[in-house]
Amino acid sequence: DYPLLKDLVSIIPTDSSGEAERSLIRTLGNLLSISDSVNLSFLKNPELCELDGYDTGIDFEQVERSYELIQSLPEKVKDVVSNAFARLLTELRLTAKNCESLTSLRQFMLMLRNPQLDDISTETRTELLGPLLLAITKLPMHSQTVV
Repeated sequence: DYPLLKDLVSIIPTDSSGEAERSLIRTLGNLLSISDSVNLSFLKNPELCELDGYDTGIDFEQVERSYELIQSLPEKVKDVVSNAFARLLTELRLTAKNCESLTSLRQFMLMLRNPQLDDISTETRTELLGPLLLAITKLPMHSQTVV
């Protein structure tokens, strides 16, 4: 599962120093702004992952639970997630043309699952959706069909 995220979130209400929230913010900000980190996040157990070229290896149930957990957190934590993805998208616009394997496309699939993209009332949707769609258009054609 996602123990670090759950552990940090569970102690936020009881941590009067604010250190748990700061640790969560640093962890999410670092993890979600680096392409390789995102690509290696939320993977299924390797024994359960089919390596047939069609399985992304992503545990989408775990992704949904993590996003639900993040959505329940204070606004500043959600802003950190958005900002981390925005930094990642800056990189992806430059490197998308080289993303040909399912492994390298995981980050796009994870970002497309972000519930902030569904909320038309937020600035976050606009700030992320446009750059994400632009990055997808820069993918090789066969990669675009996968995403």
